[in-house]
Amino acid sequence: MSDLSAPCGLLCSACPLYQAEQDPAFNKKLAEKMKVAPERARCPGCRPCSGKVTPIPGGCSTFDCAQAKGVEFCYQCGDFPCRRLAPCADRAGILPHNFKLYSLLALKKMGRKAWEEEYPTLVSLYFRGKMKLGVGPELD
Repeated sequence: MSDLSAPCGLLCSACPLYQAEQDPAFNKKLAEKMKVAPERARCPGCRPCSGKVTPIPGGCSTFDCAQAKGVEFCYQCGDFPCRRLAPCADRAGILPHNFKLYSLLALKKMGRKAWEEEYPTLVSLYFRGKMKLGVGPELD
């Protein structure tokens, strides 16, 4: 699974576009929801396609930056954290990009194997957790 760990701190196997790559029926449903052709609603993961992910015209500049700087993950860069990883409220409810910085720090702290195992829980807290003041996100 290690080639599905994106430099930015996302785990490709948890992404709907990667899941659509693996499941033709899901690909069709996702394409309809996204209002794009099925070939635009799937992705093999950013490392297998060298950052040329289908939903990003021209490919992912964060992937390209990590490659140019010779780092496997953004947290290994001397410029970390940089503006590419800055959170933005735009579409935060459907895109996990506000999650990247936390994910990268967890990856650095836990190591890749433990991070990959814990990732589904981290994503569940991000998308389905309820914020409790003084406690942090919790699942109902």
